[in-house]
Amino acid sequence: MKKRYETVFELIGVFIILFLLTYLITYEYRKLALPSNFTYSNSYVIYYIFSLVGIIILTSYIINFLYSKNKKANYIPNLFLLIRAIIILSFFSIFLNIIISFALTLILLYYEKKSMILANFNNIIIAAYVAATLGIIIGIVGTELLLGIIAVYDFVSVYLTDHMIKLIKPFKERIEYLGIVLQAGSKREGKKTFRFLGLGDLAFSNILISSILFYTNLISLAFLEEIIAIFALTLIFFFGKKRRGHPAMAYIAPLQLLITNIILFFVI
Repeated sequence: MKKRYETVFELIGVFIILFLLTYLITYEYRKLALPSNFTYSNSYVIYYIFSLVGIIILTSYIINFLYSKNKKANYIPNLFLLIRAIIILSFFSIFLNIIISFALTLILLYYEKKSMILANFNNIIIAAYVAATLGIIIGIVGTELLLGIIAVYDFVSVYLTDHMIKLIKPFKERIEYLGIVLQAGSKREGKKTFRFLGLGDLAFSNILISSILFYTNLISLAFLEEIIAIFALTLIFFFGKKRRGHPAMAYIAPLQLLITNIILFFVI
């Protein structure tokens, strides 16, 4: 029981950081969306050209690094590493100049292989960036429809088919590419167990939050959505069947949709 509480506290920490990053990204996008705060100039053209060059260099570095270590490396994890690099670079580019962003991206990707905590942090960055971008692009209504689809897909792929197992199989050597490893666990037969939270669960649990922040600026409602996600996952940790996967979004999405619509239509 004590270990479960430790896992919940670790989970709360993860989602607080995720919420803060999602908020910061959405806030920056919101500032750019205001016509009075945005002026086009040649500096933007130079910036995006430099960003493109940076991405090409980063891609070359990653491919060379991977294949110099393992000539038979699986292309799927390599592709995921490339996507991770682009997203992390894009995240830092929102707040910092491209040179610093490029350097930080290289450092984080290089050392994540040596630190699970750093790999977790990278996944939080990726989830926050994806959530903020998707939530803003498709809006509140689109986000709610997407959450409904994801909830059904998650339920079917975990409980009714072996699709999720097939998806994870290519990543058995680099499981941290797919999500957060919650390290507070119990020892069983000399081995430390852990709980795993998928990257998709992190991102999709926050897309509605980014939509609410961007289109309504209701920070309290957005934070309530984060609490709902933590609550749903806590229920899974305490009452879900041990040693098997559970479709997190099948629990998170319905609760978020229910509470959001009640508040938006009947309270506000």
